[in-house]
Amino acid sequence: MKREIKFRGKNIDGNWVYGYLTKFHYPENIKPSLCWIWTQSEDLETITKQQVDHNTLGQFTGLKDKNGKDVYEGDRIEIKWLARNLVHEQRGVIMYNNERHKWDCDHATFPSKNSKNIEVIGNIHDQ
Repeated sequence: MKREIKFRGKNIDGNWVYGYLTKFHYPENIKPSLCWIWTQSEDLETITKQQVDHNTLGQFTGLKDKNGKDVYEGDRIEIKWLARNLVHEQRGVIMYNNERHKWDCDHATFPSKNSKNIEVIGNIHDQ
């Protein structure tokens, strides 16, 4: 399965920017990393870059929720399913599990392929 590699982050005005990531790493004791997200206009004529806060970066998981919304790292999600005539519900935050090399959820079972039961209800950066 091929998926689009894209990111989101908040620019200096606090608005979300979506696109491709460039990151410059400084040693941690000097200053934080600098990050830019590059976006291309719909007519493919213009490419722009905006600096984003590295603390707000999130990668696209390759999934869309039940409403067609892209699911990103840092999203708060709600998962509902029916089992034994009961509606079950879990909520959690999407994160990448480095040990298991896959997308995961901190307080819920994250279905890595079937997202029809997932709904994005927010993210960890917007309260």
